[in-house]
Amino acid sequence: MKNLKVGALGAIVGAMLATVAIGGYVAARPAATKQLSACVTADGLMHLQSKPSNCPAGQKKVSWNVKGTKGARGAKGDTGDAVLDSVNCATGQAVIWTGSAWGCRTVAITAQLSIASLGPFGGTTHSVFNSYTTNVDDTSCSFFSCSIKLSDVQDHTSCFVSISGNSHSDRAIIIKSTAEIGIYDMDMMQWGEPVYISISCIY
Repeated sequence: MKNLKVGALGAIVGAMLATVAIGGYVAARPAATKQLSACVTADGLMHLQSKPSNCPAGQKKVSWNVKGTKGARGAKGDTGDAVLDSVNCATGQAVIWTGSAWGCRTVAITAQLSIASLGPFGGTTHSVFNSYTTNVDDTSCSFFSCSIKLSDVQDHTSCFVSISGNSHSDRAIIIKSTAEIGIYDMDMMQWGEPVYISISCIY
């Protein structure tokens, strides 16, 4: 049987309980055993005992319960609606779990518009783009420019706008104001190619 430091007690107790006898010191714990014992030398080495007994001269007997006493009942925390009610998020924010607590995070308002093949178009309702999200108003679009409004956005200066899919997307000019997003020089983009516009607004 190897001698073990007292500090290693916690690491080996679980393994000891499942092992068979090794030498004269460690044995499998009988089902009825409620307490474990060991003899500790002056320099801190410990001999685990299979049965309660007196320790050799110069060693001190220590023992501990196999099962500890039941602790006090913890305080009951808030759950469900009570937790969410305590989180005060601003308009445009969502309640999220941060990893340690409930908190708020700004959620972007997004919109997309697209046209499969850019070409001359008129100014009637949604005649410019083949596809668009329901929060888009592009009724003020024409051949040269397009004024885009999002129904759920109060200030469009907070929006990020990207134009892609067209080899000359960089020729379009984007100007944002409180009321709308203006896209100018659309006729300078490549005809016959698609145009994808993505909008993301964060407050």
